[in-house]
Amino acid sequence: MRRIALCLLLLLVALPAAAQQTELYDGGVSLQLPADFRPMTRDEITRKYPRSQPPQFAFTDGDGLTQTIAVSRWQFSPGSPPPLSDLGADMYRRVAVQSGITMRRNGLVEIGARQWYALEFTVQAVDQPIENLMRITTINNYIVILAASVTSKLYPEREEALRTAIESATVR
Repeated sequence: MRRIALCLLLLLVALPAAAQQTELYDGGVSLQLPADFRPMTRDEITRKYPRSQPPQFAFTDGDGLTQTIAVSRWQFSPGSPPPLSDLGADMYRRVAVQSGITMRRNGLVEIGARQWYALEFTVQAVDQPIENLMRITTINNYIVILAASVTSKLYPEREEALRTAIESATVR
């Protein structure tokens, strides 16, 4: 009996932590975050994304901000958004021309029943390279951008969890 209890206890400890279902924009966007992720504070978002339009939501696994998932939703000006392939190609051109960028992937992908535009690239940051997984889609008059980033050093061990989170996304 003790052996069975010990085996069950070891199994529970060895199982990966469950992902957290996270709903944003009143349920308009949802995704499964890795269990060890938490919402970033406003100060952390400002520090990690020092630009005029930082993401509205961002999550991380720790204070070092070495791996993050950011979610942005922006409304298009009046009129229809361009086709996703055109929008993605434009985003690709904007990212690819920046100094220190090595583009690994770009093109249309499906997540669930929705088409997204995928960009995957490495950025040579000041202190170390950063791996980026970005997915872009449109719904109604909005563009939705999901971006996961992690230091290249941590990428081999965290890639699967970050991909799983990004590919769990649903948009309504």
